[in-house]
Amino acid sequence: MDDVESNAYLAYGITVTTESLLYATEAWPRLQGAFAFFDLVLLRRRNGTLAAQVSSSRATSAVQSVPTEVWDLVQHKLVDQELREAEITHVDSLRCEDCRVDRFDPFEMWSTFPGWGCTACYDELVSFAGFSDKTREQALRTLLRRFRLALPTTTSIRSTSDLEPWPLQACADPETATMLSLPSPVGSSDDVFGVHAGCGGDVRPDAQAVVDVDISVPEGATQRFHRLVSDLHLQLVDVADGLIAHEGSKQAERGSETRRKERKFEEVPLAQLKPRWKLINIAQTTW
Repeated sequence: MDDVESNAYLAYGITVTTESLLYATEAWPRLQGAFAFFDLVLLRRRNGTLAAQVSSSRATSAVQSVPTEVWDLVQHKLVDQELREAEITHVDSLRCEDCRVDRFDPFEMWSTFPGWGCTACYDELVSFAGFSDKTREQALRTLLRRFRLALPTTTSIRSTSDLEPWPLQACADPETATMLSLPSPVGSSDDVFGVHAGCGGDVRPDAQAVVDVDISVPEGATQRFHRLVSDLHLQLVDVADGLIAHEGSKQAERGSETRRKERKFEEVPLAQLKPRWKLINIAQTTW
């Protein structure tokens, strides 16, 4: 019998495009040293302790006179460069061996791949595991720990709730989002945000799960998300199928938002970053 399981994830966080998160994850090993350097430079500038070797003809080093805005610009451009390199590498990895030689195109995008209709390339695309791949998942968790954040689930969120046949698995679809959250208490498992209940079918009882929820969040939570999105140029997404609210609350007055006919999936600017509680429910079948 096929195993059917309902998986619910409740966490406080944001959703970003899976594509932008993938490139940030791939680029992070090359960026983390530079980030540590920039953080040290800016810290010493604030403390007035930034110093560098100077020539006998100068009283101070040119490095000491570089404005903070210039350091920020250098970091921004470096991130842009590494993210672009990660994108090129990812798209190239989806090409079959023949097309890597004959059809290399640095301007090809994941969302339009494969533009030439190569069957072998399409097979590479549909087999891409995304963050379900254990090595890639661990790399993402390592990145998020740097910003004191976490990954509640590796399952990507589709841009539509339509149940019509879909050509790609969610993990191989660039038009998806991934949720990022505050971390669990120290010592807890990575799966602390998930509640799982299997379907017993005709051989055993259907499982149940009941948990209490503490909705308090630590101070400075929004700043953690803001820094991650800003530093690594992630693309925010506002995604929801509806809203859960109590009668008499301000949110409940937005009746049209309680249950939407179509999933809201909209890219939003950094200025609109607003972490919130999200409940994600996923039905999965293991064949």
